[in-house]
Amino acid sequence: MIKTAKAVKIFTVICLLLFLFVPVRLVQCFAFAFVLAVLLSYFYALVLLKNIDVEKNLLDLKVAVQDSVEISFSVLNHSFLPVPVCYAEDKLTLFVFGGKNRVMFSMRPHERIFCRYRISAKERGLYSIGPVKIITSDPLGLFSVEKEIPVFGKICVRPARIRLLPDTEPGHAQGALKILNVCYEDVTLRKGTRSYRNGDELKRINWRKSAKYGSLYTNEYDATFEVPFFVFLNLCEEDYPLTMRHYKGERAIEIAAAIVEYTHSLQQPCGFAAVGTDSPFLMPAKRQTDCILDILSLIKMKPGKLDYDPVEYFKHKLPCETLFFVVDSKAVELCADSPLPSHSLERIHAEKLGRAL
Repeated sequence: MIKTAKAVKIFTVICLLLFLFVPVRLVQCFAFAFVLAVLLSYFYALVLLKNIDVEKNLLDLKVAVQDSVEISFSVLNHSFLPVPVCYAEDKLTLFVFGGKNRVMFSMRPHERIFCRYRISAKERGLYSIGPVKIITSDPLGLFSVEKEIPVFGKICVRPARIRLLPDTEPGHAQGALKILNVCYEDVTLRKGTRSYRNGDELKRINWRKSAKYGSLYTNEYDATFEVPFFVFLNLCEEDYPLTMRHYKGERAIEIAAAIVEYTHSLQQPCGFAAVGTDSPFLMPAKRQTDCILDILSLIKMKPGKLDYDPVEYFKHKLPCETLFFVVDSKAVELCADSPLPSHSLERIHAEKLGRAL
């Protein structure tokens, strides 16, 4: 969009009339020069309008609450004309350090300018970045060029990171967690061999090495186990005290997210269910951490009260040896002794579903 002041329009019309109807050469020269300058300035602004573009290096981003992340975009001048002054603003609703999403600069022909700024989110949710607003003008300042370039990006803000270390107990054999109990030996992970001892099973003997060295050797295996995790998040409003209800609900979401991230670091399967908005039931499985965290980024509290026991409700749907975490107002109170920062160490009790299931 090209804009100009009303006074410039009026003066241009006056100069055009003077050039056509006033038979004074000096006046005609002055009027013609001004009209010509206006036309050239308009052509200059039109070229800038069509040749200034914006590119973003990152369109989708996932961060946690209170995390700082750098966003950058570049402004390109595709024309053969310089840009005397240009104002660029990337529109967004997140907190920007120093307001550096608004910059002013000049550009040479075919130049690219990079703009960088840092953002931080105070609440979880889905936010959008863009469009980028560009304001410039011709060298004389007669015409203002305003342009909104639809370069959008999405930022998924996940719950704040807190550190939880739930107790992991041995579950199924052949997993990613190591243990010294030989009952969980994984015959697919051989860690070495040792000399034969009386009582060793014949199937453990390494016949190739025994034939090579002329004495019996026995294979030794790593003992590993796998323990499925399941997180149930209760976000019923009436189950939380009215005092600081929103804070405690957010705290429960952060605890659930911390457990999910901890299972990902252990390479263990994790399932999820919740009483809240948009909360599907997910069986324990690997490689669905991002899916659960995305759900926790958008989930909200739901009116009402939980009227069933989640352990009894889900125990027939889950595999045996599942560690079941109920995250509700009681879990928030368990973590109330420590502050919220991510370096704090907090624990939450897990109820184990036994083999009787």
